[in-house]
Amino acid sequence: MAVERDAGVHVIALRAVMRRGNKPRVKARIGDLFRVPIAEGVWADGQVVGQQQPRTFLVVIFRATDRGETSLDDAIASGFDLAGIVFDAKLSNGDWPILEARSPVTTPHLWFVDGHPELYGLRLTNFDRTVRRPCSPDEAEKHSRLHFSGPMVLQMAISASRGFIPWRDDFDHFRRYAEELSA
Repeated sequence: MAVERDAGVHVIALRAVMRRGNKPRVKARIGDLFRVPIAEGVWADGQVVGQQQPRTFLVVIFRATDRGETSLDDAIASGFDLAGIVFDAKLSNGDWPILEARSPVTTPHLWFVDGHPELYGLRLTNFDRTVRRPCSPDEAEKHSRLHFSGPMVLQMAISASRGFIPWRDDFDHFRRYAEELSA
C-alpha cells in the first residue's frame, strides 16, 4: 500500500511511511478523514483539521454515528460532536483507518490560555503556537487551557457520547473544543 500526493491530496492507496514489524505506519495529514471504531459494526467519522507538531493533531469527530448507512458527506454535514488534540498513535498504526483526504472543514482558530493572572504572564496562544499575545483575566475566562489527550481517551469519549459507556467529567474539554470550533 502506498499513499501518493497529487497536488496535496492523497491518492487512495496508502504509502507506508514507517514500518514496525509487518504492519505499515501511515502518516496522517491535515484533511484526512478517518474512522473510529466504537462497537462491532458501529463507528464515528472524523477529520484532521490542524497539526501542531509532526505527531500532534487537532481532530474533529462528527455527530453522525455510522452503522454502515451514513456517507462521509452526511457525517460532515452532521456537524461537530467532539474535538481534541491528540497524538497520532491510532492514526499511524491503522486503528483509526484513514478513508480519504479532502479539504479540511472550515473552523475558526482555537485560542488557548497560557500563564496565570497572579503571575503577570497571562496570554493567549493559537493552536500551532505561532501567535501569542497578552490578555486580560476577563478575556482569558472565555478560552480553555490546552489539553493534549491520548487518542484512546478521545475514543472513550466518543463511545460515551454515543451512550456505550458513561460520560466522565474528564471528557468535557472535548465538547468545549467542539463548541468553540463550531462557532
